[in-house]
Amino acid sequence: MTAKKILSTLILLTALTTASQSYAGDNTYIQNMYSKPLNLIESSIQTQRIPAGTLINLRLETPINSLTSRSGSEFNATVIENVKIGKKVVLPIGSLVRGIVCVSKKNTFVSQPGYLSLTFDHVVTPLGKQLPIVVRTNNLNANKDDIIKGEGGYFRAVNNHFEKSIDILDNTTVWGYKKGKSFAKGIPAIITTPICALGGSVYGSSYFAYNTFMSFFRKGDNVILNPGQNIQIISKEDIDLVLN
Repeated sequence: MTAKKILSTLILLTALTTASQSYAGDNTYIQNMYSKPLNLIESSIQTQRIPAGTLINLRLETPINSLTSRSGSEFNATVIENVKIGKKVVLPIGSLVRGIVCVSKKNTFVSQPGYLSLTFDHVVTPLGKQLPIVVRTNNLNANKDDIIKGEGGYFRAVNNHFEKSIDILDNTTVWGYKKGKSFAKGIPAIITTPICALGGSVYGSSYFAYNTFMSFFRKGDNVILNPGQNIQIISKEDIDLVLN
């Protein structure tokens, strides 16, 4: 081997040795870097809990009634009063609450009223996030099953007719008594009172019999909720709102 080749070989070996040491040093740096926790930027997500039992006041935006609304129909309502936790507003005025008509039944004969069952299923936060909610209706005369009924019902109608017939009897009897007492030193009241009582009894009985019979052929009232209707809901479970 010539001196020139020997020199070239030594230079190549030197270069390889230097590169190997450099890589080893860099590799150690990389290993050390990954052996330590990464310094990541963590986003701070702020949430606020609306506890169960919180009252939320809404304004209905979509018309609903038991005659034309169908099960599965969607509706919207708007928050009309700030919901606060302490002094902090967590659900401001104007927030949107969406719901679904679960059951809708129109009125029928025998004075049966229509009824509705509504579910408010999620709220849209000011940031546009949709969060599920579980609530119940606090007003609109909803029963324990959250069903809103219209006026009517055969037995209710019979009871109303009976009370009206009693009022007729009482009013006519009192009128006859007062009329008889108003002249001739009140002596005519001996006659006018029983006569008016008899008349009131006949009229009241006729009223009761006729209207009770006709209640078979009358329909009850439908539930009608118009836009602008105030609806109060109460949260049955905690609602966790994302604030940022």
